[in-house]
Amino acid sequence: MKKVCAIVLLAAALPLLGSEANTVSAQGYACFLVLPDAATVNLNVNVWSRDISDLHKKTDESLAKLSRELSKAGLKEPLREYGFASLTPEVYSEEVEYRLRLNVIMIVDDLSIIDDLLGVLPTHVLRDSDASMVASPSTIQYTIKDPSPYVSDLRKKALEDARAKAGELAAIQGKRLGDLIDFGEAGLSVGSRDFLSFGVVNLESEDKSAGSPLPRLLMECKVTATYELVE
Repeated sequence: MKKVCAIVLLAAALPLLGSEANTVSAQGYACFLVLPDAATVNLNVNVWSRDISDLHKKTDESLAKLSRELSKAGLKEPLREYGFASLTPEVYSEEVEYRLRLNVIMIVDDLSIIDDLLGVLPTHVLRDSDASMVASPSTIQYTIKDPSPYVSDLRKKALEDARAKAGELAAIQGKRLGDLIDFGEAGLSVGSRDFLSFGVVNLESEDKSAGSPLPRLLMECKVTATYELVE
């Protein structure tokens, strides 16, 4: 997916005088708003059973059943457990049930089916013999599988920004820019935005991909460039 919304902003830092009288240095900044192409969904899974002796077995069976249903809906990656599970007794109508809590990750590499996958999740009690399971999404983390197609253009725009600022400072001194002497990358980041379940995040930025329901991820690049000063 290569839909990109590009913005070039003013650098937060002002251009800097070079360490030598015949050079000038400036900081440049550029950012892109990029559509994500993958997501990681964190699930809070709760399994109940009145029989503690086979609770873990029934949990495995319930997760296997859920995995098959998600696979039918298009999920390619298997569900992954992470962190620690916890087991607690609970009393309902004078009967003791045992709850197993665990965290599961669902990796989605095709965002066109994410709504279908979320629709498969048993967010209400799912009865299976005397066991029940609920799997509710807690967060959705959108990402870019391969940001490399954007990096070269991002660096180029950041360098253009640095050159423009260096040119302004050179003009103040009655000089003009010569060759690029040194170039350093102060920072390159690919934004990954977390969305809480049912949360709303508003990115007030120019959007060239109007109509897409997906969030935008912010890619940023900061550079420092040093130029020769000539009369």
